[in-house]
Amino acid sequence: MKSETLVVGIGSSHGDDQLGWQVAERLAAVLDRSDVAVRRALSPADILGWLDNAERLIVCDACQNLGAPGRMHHWRWPDEQLSQLRFAGSHDLGISAALSLADRLGLLPADTSIWCAEGSAFGYGRPMSPAVQAAVAELVESIQNELTRTNV
Repeated sequence: MKSETLVVGIGSSHGDDQLGWQVAERLAAVLDRSDVAVRRALSPADILGWLDNAERLIVCDACQNLGAPGRMHHWRWPDEQLSQLRFAGSHDLGISAALSLADRLGLLPADTSIWCAEGSAFGYGRPMSPAVQAAVAELVESIQNELTRTNV
């Protein structure tokens, strides 16, 4: 029986692509709930192997070309806009494609949401930009608020 919420931060250790990982790390540190699993992923494809017990999925990643650095975005799956977006990193399989595949395989929870913040500095070895670093705290708070709402 599916019984948990899965929160996945997608990213890497480079520049603003650290966003998803930092959100996941902060959430793991502050959440004290046995019904929420928090994981870090290098690629959206990693999610496919973690959905067995998930009745809710929350994904967080950096994105590009949606506005000013640090600007937050939130979508509920499915959303047509997701297939047109460019998420950060060099993911072999993008978020939209990974979620579509999970949906076709019957693995995707009906309650799936995607959070991101606009990044601008993705280079190897770069630090996070100040705007994206500030967005980490906002995303953690927004996802905590989402976790408190009842399932759809």
